[in-house]
Amino acid sequence: MIRDVVFAILLIVASVIGYIKVENLSFTSSFFPEMVCVVLTTLVFIDITLRIVKRIIKKQSIKKKNLFIDLFADKAGVAIILILLYIVILKDLGFIASSILFIGLLSLYIKKVSRVLDILKIFTFSFLVTLFFYFIFYHLFNIQLPRGIIS
Repeated sequence: MIRDVVFAILLIVASVIGYIKVENLSFTSSFFPEMVCVVLTTLVFIDITLRIVKRIIKKQSIKKKNLFIDLFADKAGVAIILILLYIVILKDLGFIASSILFIGLLSLYIKKVSRVLDILKIFTFSFLVTLFFYFIFYHLFNIQLPRGIIS
């Protein structure tokens, strides 16, 4: 229960940081990311509220144990750190480079591969996924994505 609430709070913090990061963009470029951040924050807040109400109704005590150790026990903590790093480096490295790194590193951590061929497959997949989303947002939605070191 507590681990879920902490994860939800960290998601809210990530959403607020993301919302603040896109404020300086034009209206057309910032509208979609701002809406995603607002919707995510709202849904997570509703989830936290329902979990707390459900716990109060059951009248079970909330145990305080090694909260942060439990958060990192099931890969959620590393995913949060990678998301926060992605938000921080997005403007400097640009969408393409930071997305390839984010997807690749998260996939490597989740799959725990060690063979060079598997690592190559993961980064090829992350490159293709990043290009797919780049073309959708840039060409279809006409949203300017951060260029970073490319520009």
